[in-house]
Amino acid sequence: MELKENEVACPKCGAVHHKDEHFCKTCGEKLDNDNENYELKPRFARKQLISTVIGFVLLLGIIIGSVSIANSLMKPVNFKDKYGEAYANVPYVEINNEGTLIRLISDPNSDYPSMNGNYDVETKAVLKQVLKELGFKDSTYEEITTSSSDELTTIFSDKYVIYWRNSDIHGLEVLILVR
Repeated sequence: MELKENEVACPKCGAVHHKDEHFCKTCGEKLDNDNENYELKPRFARKQLISTVIGFVLLLGIIIGSVSIANSLMKPVNFKDKYGEAYANVPYVEINNEGTLIRLISDPNSDYPSMNGNYDVETKAVLKQVLKELGFKDSTYEEITTSSSDELTTIFSDKYVIYWRNSDIHGLEVLILVR
């Protein structure tokens, strides 16, 4: 195939182009023509750069947002902040100063006066509410409150450890600790 005077062939793929064209439209190869000093100035280089930067920023935002949400979901409750005021004057609920431990007791032999004289009912009501707010299933509450063993029993979750026992001396005693 012979080229016309105003045509040039791509040295890479052989596609025929007008002599004034500098790059092959088929493969992108630089064409051999009289203007050797011509440099590529892609039309879309700036748009590609802007798109890449925007995509990177969006991806970074999604990652940071996901990590932030995951951390807030995984962050354990500070018992003192959450329950300190509500149970400040309730004798069967004790919270340590760091807010990492809550102790619930239903001691029938305690010297503390109860509002209605029934520690067991009050303690179980508080326990049920606390377990539900911490994300435990009702079966956890049932397991704890129906146990008659005075042996220390343990349940682990990703954020908390629950120890409990039910003894004749102290009644139901439950410790919930932040892991």
